[in-house]
Amino acid sequence: MVIQLLPERSSAQYRLPKIEVLVAEGIKTVHLSKRALRPENEIKKTISQDSIDHTPLRLATYSINSKGRIDSIHFHPNDTEYSKKDLFRYSPAGHLYELKTITASGKFESRTLVEKTPENQWYFRQCDQGQLSLERSITADSITYLTIRHRMQEPHHFYMTESCDLKKDIKRETYYQNQEVLTDRSYR
Repeated sequence: MVIQLLPERSSAQYRLPKIEVLVAEGIKTVHLSKRALRPENEIKKTISQDSIDHTPLRLATYSINSKGRIDSIHFHPNDTEYSKKDLFRYSPAGHLYELKTITASGKFESRTLVEKTPENQWYFRQCDQGQLSLERSITADSITYLTIRHRMQEPHHFYMTESCDLKKDIKRETYYQNQEVLTDRSYR
């Protein structure tokens, strides 16, 4: 079965079919490829349609589990190898709780943990090469209200917080070195 994934408006994102369709059709793998459809004439030379290589170039391979959720994504620099892969883990209720990115050589690149808080909100924590790099708090209806970006832990801890007061419609950015405020900005 061939599924054509149409690009979203951002031209870099694609949407898989609904989970129900993936399960009903028994789809286990989805290959995302691209190919040239027409010549891009940026240098204003005459280009014939026959001079374009129309061979599909594989971009990614999605592995789908029996519940229609993505188990892994392999990102391809060419048709026979992959450069890195994302591995997804789900709770028994079907909620994503972990995402790992591993290079083709087996080197751990990043790990993201997703937790549901007692207030029925979401807390994301991402580590890149073993260092905490991002924390994000999100409301139950998917509004991000706090982001902490850690830039460097040693010898000083530099980090930035972005917070949103949803009731007052104010965004605040604060930059820190250790616990000392370097800059503080508010936007309305």
